[in-house]
Amino acid sequence: MTLYFYNPGEIDIRGATIAGLSAKEDSDSAIGFFGTGLKYSIASILRWGGDITIWSGDTPYKFEVEKMQFRDKEFEQIVLRSGGETQTLGFTTEYGKKWQGWQVFRELYSNALDEGGHVTDKEVYPESGSTLIVVNCPVLDEPYEIKDEIVLRKNIHWVYETPRLKLADEVSVNLYYKGVRVWKGVHLFTWNAFCSSHFELSEDRDIKNIYMARILMQEETMQCTDEELIFRILTADKQFGESLLEYPSHYKVSEEFLSVAKRLWKQDAKRYDKLKAVIEKHAPELTEPKEVELTPIMELQLKKAVTLASRMQMEPLEYKISVRDLGESRLGTYNSSTGQIYLSPEVFNQGTKQVLSTLYEELLHAKTGKQDCTYNMQTFLFNKIISMYEEHVFKEPI
Repeated sequence: MTLYFYNPGEIDIRGATIAGLSAKEDSDSAIGFFGTGLKYSIASILRWGGDITIWSGDTPYKFEVEKMQFRDKEFEQIVLRSGGETQTLGFTTEYGKKWQGWQVFRELYSNALDEGGHVTDKEVYPESGSTLIVVNCPVLDEPYEIKDEIVLRKNIHWVYETPRLKLADEVSVNLYYKGVRVWKGVHLFTWNAFCSSHFELSEDRDIKNIYMARILMQEETMQCTDEELIFRILTADKQFGESLLEYPSHYKVSEEFLSVAKRLWKQDAKRYDKLKAVIEKHAPELTEPKEVELTPIMELQLKKAVTLASRMQMEPLEYKISVRDLGESRLGTYNSSTGQIYLSPEVFNQGTKQVLSTLYEELLHAKTGKQDCTYNMQTFLFNKIISMYEEHVFKEPI
């Protein structure tokens, strides 16, 4: 199949021959580059045994290869033939050798769209005042057939829009930046972003850091005002990328998001554990675990632990301490919103020493703000141990 990438305006052929040359680098609307990507595309097409000719107006520029040797290894150097002259270019078919067919198609198609053009498999003739790239390469046949997945069609219906992204109610196998595929992954919705700080692209035109992209998706979801849309994102099955989104407490939240989050939390807190931080901050009353009635032995254990913690200068009586059902994996927790310390009944089964240990840890969280499994907490504990040796073993500062 022969493909014709057409757009108004005549290309300066230097954009296809000089590395790093691009007239679109600073354009907010541009999605492709007549720069490195075009050279990658030319090299890839020739490496795959295809042929490519660029017409600038009625002047043809045909790209071919010539064999060359370098340190006993054979390469295919790219040459440009036009007007009976041959120009040896400074790159080989090794350029962009990791690119796949869809990436080459995306580059050529994006460039054409940037200039108000299109792609077709129907024959197009070169004409003055236009650019025509003629490609014959079987590797691009399949990407052409799915071109609406690689570059979003113009008539797609957006159900939600903000200055930073648009959402369409269509399952998608990709994420998009300015309408162009930049990440492969199945999503319940079609996400099309316009925020370069979160969707920073590599030279291969793919997202450099998918976690930054998800941060944008998380922020926009938490500020969304469409409750049905929020509900569908929060309840997305594991097969969809939306299920990987997290919801930190420090993000701004809309009333609509909080309403849906509270409803889901009441329905099944364990299933929607990713909403815990938001619920604890904005609806702490929903996170109150069930209180456990103490046995006489448990009361004695707790009283002794509190006394010992006081002697350790932690002053536990400043806080309300209660025993609650915290689940199987949690021995204690400090609720910063309510100022309460909760101990699991399981610590009492492990003895008073464990009660004291858990109480001491939660008092540390309460008094210092240091979190579990952090460098700050580790440093604090090590310094505490050394200070105790200074006081009771060495009997002198170190």
